Amino acid sequence: DFSLLTGTERLWYTVQSLIDGVCNGGVISLYINYGTEHIHETIADLITLGFPDVADLLKQVNALFPGSEPSQDIDERNEAVGAWDCEHDEFLEKCGMQFYARCD
Repeated sequence: DFSLLTGTERLWYTVQSLIDGVCNGGVISLYINYGTEHIHETIADLITLGFPDVADLLKQVNALFPGSEPSQDIDERNEAVGAWDCEHDEFLEKCGMQFYARCD
């Protein structure tokens, strides 16, 4: 239960989920699979760790969704991503490259 995690546990969980998602399919992988349910916490935790630039990448990806808010429902998120019809592929690839540059 995510709500029962301590601050440190939550931070580890959100950031590790981000790393796993991006490293297993790029930034979009985080959004088309599970992990986006806690995207706002992930952004806050990245800022806490001193990675506001990575947090900004996620905010930019969030802005691609209707209302600048990815749905909590995985099927709705996937439907939204499917409607993009590759129009954001270059942007998402650039985000991935920026993320990988900060991985170390």
